[in-house]
Order: sequence, then C-alpha cells, then structure tokens
Amino acid sequence: MRWHSELTLDKWIHFGLEHQLLMIQNELSRAQHAQESGYYGSTQLALERALELLDLTVEAHIGDNVFRKLLRWRERVARAYLLPEEEIAEALFDLEAPVKSVFFKG
Repeated sequence: MRWHSELTLDKWIHFGLEHQLLMIQNELSRAQHAQESGYYGSTQLALERALELLDLTVEAHIGDNVFRKLLRWRERVARAYLLPEEEIAEALFDLEAPVKSVFFKG
C-alpha cells in the first residue's frame, strides 16, 4: 500500500536531502512512540511509511555521496520492520542515531 499517494519523486526531490531525512526520522519517531505505547500495529505502519519515504530518497540520490548510507539505513529499517514485537524496541532504539551526525559531517 502506498501511504503517501500524492507524493511523487519529482515532488520529493524539491524538499532537499535534509528535509527528506527529517521527514523519515519523524516516521521513525512515530514508530518508537507507538512501540513504547504497546501499539505494535501502529509501529509497523509507521515503519512502512518510513520505508516508502526512504525508497523515494534512495531513488532521488542515486550516484550522490549519501547513496550507500541511505541504502544501509533502509536495510536497517527493513530489518526492524521484520522483527517480532518482542524484539523491535532495541532495533528502533538503534535507528535513533541522529540524522545529521550520520549524513552531514563537518
């Protein structure tokens, strides 16, 4: 299912990388909050939305310096999505690495 049905790659590119990363991080924060509140289904939905935005971001930045970092981040989010409910808390905590320190050094 597409969560951001109105969002195309052309529209997504116009946000810029920093804004894109913050929007993805927002979905991951929603996932963590849902997990902490005991709503596993809502956790999964937030991770689905994060993966959708990550897919757009990866596509938007093919060939850029951050491309491989984005792919690794996407892989980590996908692994968290596949975890059973009792194992997801630690994975979500690991995904909380500050976006700027991972993608914007210097």
